[in-house]
Amino acid sequence: MEFSGHKPHKAGFSALELVVTLAVVMLAATLAIGALQSERNARTLEEATAQTLALLREARSRTLSSDAGMQFGVRFESSGAILFQGSAFVDGAPENRIVWFGARVRVSTTLPNESVVFGRLTGQASGIGTIVLALASDAMVRRTVAIEESGIAYAE
Repeated sequence: MEFSGHKPHKAGFSALELVVTLAVVMLAATLAIGALQSERNARTLEEATAQTLALLREARSRTLSSDAGMQFGVRFESSGAILFQGSAFVDGAPENRIVWFGARVRVSTTLPNESVVFGRLTGQASGIGTIVLALASDAMVRRTVAIEESGIAYAE
């Protein structure tokens, strides 16, 4: 028996229910992407910091061990660093080892000539200062590496 004035019940979802569901899914996806981006940025800076410290320690260690009877140093560029042999950086020298941090990292330094050279026998740094590794997309997100006169480098 059919009641007059009532429409029969249809199975399925209304357009409003679909729009609300889609909006909730999009909001959740946006939040997840933001969290993943933050994690990726943090990892990028951690890797660049680790590479910087490794290069500085290698240069100091090779100088102290009189590898090839030479001093070693590290020069910093806008997106990377170069391990070099000798008392001064020479662009294009075959011994140079370049480490690029990628386009997402910017490097700035307070070191004289953007370089540090380690002294033979003592391992002392030619200059003390800091290296700042910052995200290219947000300069406020950064890590700092300090170099003491003794040649010891550490992340602040």
